[in-house]
Amino acid sequence: MMEALLRDRYRQTLLGAVLTLLLLAAPAAGAGDRFTVRIGHTGAVRAIAYHPEHSIVYTVGDDGKMLVWDLSVPGLRRQIQLANGPITRIAHHPTRNQVVFYVRDTVTSGRLIAYDLDADTTLFVRNLDSEPVSLMYSPAGTFVVYALSGFQSLFFVGSQEGDQRPYLASGFGIVSFVQVARSERNIMTYVPSRGEFIYWELSTGRELQTVRTQSRLQFPTLIDPTSQRLLAAADSESLLIVDNLTGRIEARYPVAPVRGIAFSEANDLILVLTEQFGRPSTLAFQYRNGRLTRAFYQPQNLHALTQVISPAPPRLGGGFIGGSADGTVSYYASNNGRLTTLGGPPEVSASATALIDGRLFVTAGSELLTFESDLFAVSDDEVLTFSSLRVDRRSFERIGPLSIAAHGTTLYLWGPGEPGAIFTYDLTRRTAVEHYRDQAGSAIQTALFTDDGMLVVHRDGRVVVVPTDGQRFTYTATGVQDALWSPTIGLVIARASSGPLDAPILIVDPRTRETVPVDAPGFVAQRLAYSSETNTLYAIVLQGSPSSPTSRLYQIGNRGLERGTPILEHAGSPIGRSLVWDSRAMRVYTTMTGRVAGVSPQSANERGNNDVDVELDRAQRLATSISVASLVAATNADGTVSLWYRAGGTHLADVTLLPDGWLVTGATGFLSSGSRVERLLSYFPERETGRPEELADRRMELPLYIRPNL
Repeated sequence: MMEALLRDRYRQTLLGAVLTLLLLAAPAAGAGDRFTVRIGHTGAVRAIAYHPEHSIVYTVGDDGKMLVWDLSVPGLRRQIQLANGPITRIAHHPTRNQVVFYVRDTVTSGRLIAYDLDADTTLFVRNLDSEPVSLMYSPAGTFVVYALSGFQSLFFVGSQEGDQRPYLASGFGIVSFVQVARSERNIMTYVPSRGEFIYWELSTGRELQTVRTQSRLQFPTLIDPTSQRLLAAADSESLLIVDNLTGRIEARYPVAPVRGIAFSEANDLILVLTEQFGRPSTLAFQYRNGRLTRAFYQPQNLHALTQVISPAPPRLGGGFIGGSADGTVSYYASNNGRLTTLGGPPEVSASATALIDGRLFVTAGSELLTFESDLFAVSDDEVLTFSSLRVDRRSFERIGPLSIAAHGTTLYLWGPGEPGAIFTYDLTRRTAVEHYRDQAGSAIQTALFTDDGMLVVHRDGRVVVVPTDGQRFTYTATGVQDALWSPTIGLVIARASSGPLDAPILIVDPRTRETVPVDAPGFVAQRLAYSSETNTLYAIVLQGSPSSPTSRLYQIGNRGLERGTPILEHAGSPIGRSLVWDSRAMRVYTTMTGRVAGVSPQSANERGNNDVDVELDRAQRLATSISVASLVAATNADGTVSLWYRAGGTHLADVTLLPDGWLVTGATGFLSSGSRVERLLSYFPERETGRPEELADRRMELPLYIRPNL
């Protein structure tokens, strides 16, 4: 009886432990990324803003991301994928936690977007014909004012709804600088071509005063917040102090060339970004008693690619933020200019993923990383078991940079180091064994492996099919992008068409080589996927023109493969070209929009265009390619890998590769290769609170049991 009692008590204790783990592991609904890795932008930093009441800095850049930095820690508080294209301008609301920014969609057009950071919602979007030369909130945050490079250049919109305000509707020349009075009743504009400061009454549009000054002043920056009279600016030879009420040049200091000007109100420091001996450098100045003098302030180790500078938040007591062309974000202290690198560009970027039951393979250049865990095993249970994780890192310099694909229990890899060759990866010996070699030695563009055989697309336009139960055959076509093979339908080729009457998708009979065009109009088809279960073909096709394309995902079938129906659309070129059919979920996955979207044939027939069954966007990153097995794995534009539970779509974790190792971060905690990489990790339990918890408290203890949101 005593043994039975102890046994029951043990079961209760074990059940309680498992339930506790399940509760801890369940991601909170709507929760944002709590863990962030302190890595900068992928691409250039274009603009910087700061929170007027907190030690928070916002940087945006070519990767379409906004990174939110906490300088009191310091740490990366959040990263938000705001857009697919470059963000080149940003301003922060004077009292609310809101920003307005400009996204460049094409060379000549883009969108002005206002975003509420606390609610994670877009307030308004306005299409613009050109990039703003100036963008700011009014002092009370009532409206947003921006200037375009045209005759009617000044525009005003409400800060919450984006409604057009009827201010200064008549054109008066290109404006490069705007200053709004604290009362928001009057406004001053600078017209560089005429060298004029013009004062206006907003409600009536009446011109109050025109002041002549030097023409073509560059980087005008307010340095007198109290009276709002003095500006720092530059001409081709000097740094200038200009009185905007009289137009008079009050002081001059020879500096050339000037690439940027920033003013720190906390310590009255004017920082000038210039160039010395062919690399960026800074000079600091103070303007007192009518004199412009050099200040003893020298930012240490200024990044060689620094291209934008901004004052740090006032509550820090001064200092500056620098953004570089390679994505590095730096903070320079107010007293001595000491450098703190907030985040540098990712040094190791994942380029492809593949999944085999129990293993996740990730390539980074010529390296192959194998993450082995029961978390990656096939399971449709309500509970996932994560009891262990082993990571192996192998380099294949002779083959790489590596491309990979998986089928069944076999991993295939190839690369330009061995042109025309495909290798299988021996999972036991961790070595590459030659599987296929092209006698002509032509580089491989893509390869597909199925139960029906192997298909290889070479860069010289040859498509080689090696059926499992037939004779190898080769078909050559110009502009081949992708291809697939099935004994049921034959060879399908996606290609660039030569004209409006030339179809971008062809079905080729391997016996007669007769070609049948598929009705999916466009100038190039980029990716293909096929469902043998429903006899349905899927294709990503670009329509319109190369300069202004529209991407469409076509569903072609299932009575015949001659006519296609668009089921998903994206303005512009596809963010990611990946297209994968998942026979277990009976769904096609694509990264065409930058998110991992899944569509089933049945829902596509019943619902309208752009309706999807699943959109896996919890990772807040731009997905470029995917692989599907027990999980869905996406390679992201920022070099990370995101993982989702296939059956329910729950975001499980993100993998970041680093020179010293790796980090796996999820809703429950993190795992790492060692303490050296943990120094790059930040954890903020709540966005409203300040300092992060101790990271050691959030390290995952295995085994872990995860209940996905099914």
